[in-house]
Amino acid sequence: MDMWGPYKSVAKTVFPDAEITTDKFHLVALMNKALDEIRKQEQNKLSQSHRKKFYMSRTLLKKRGEDLSDKDHQRLIKLFELSPPLEKAWELKEEFRDLLQIDGISEAKSALEKWYTRVSNAKLSPLYRVKDIIKRWQSQVLNYFKTKITNGFAEGINNKIKLIKRIGYGVPNIQNLRRRVFHSILSNK
Repeated sequence: MDMWGPYKSVAKTVFPDAEITTDKFHLVALMNKALDEIRKQEQNKLSQSHRKKFYMSRTLLKKRGEDLSDKDHQRLIKLFELSPPLEKAWELKEEFRDLLQIDGISEAKSALEKWYTRVSNAKLSPLYRVKDIIKRWQSQVLNYFKTKITNGFAEGINNKIKLIKRIGYGVPNIQNLRRRVFHSILSNK
């Protein structure tokens, strides 16, 4: 699940014996949001000509390090020359993504503790907030390392339903919406 307290309360009430797992998608999204906040803070400190480079780098900063082309690397190097705090934030984002690949709870807990320390040393307030949220949800985050379960499939289906509704201008007839969803899911296998 995502990290929304009321949803957790309902889940605990309805499924008292279930172990709640925080979905890694929501953890990565939280990190990317903090990274973008830092990008905006750094962008506001620069001259107009450099600000455009920062604005144009929004999606580049969210890319996984291993997915970057040589051209992307060069663009990042130029950005990081203008803003060492942005470089530090990007490195911490990548470290966190790597941390999510760890197998085993004890290794993950140890890596999280080291990451918390690096975040504290970086002195970047948006990342402090991420660290605090992850600490509050740490037991649910660590549950992810037991099973590596995500709700990516369900999120994909929800996105597909939203797209079908948008394309169909709301699809007011629930039976037609249902048929379109089933057709879309079954025809993409």
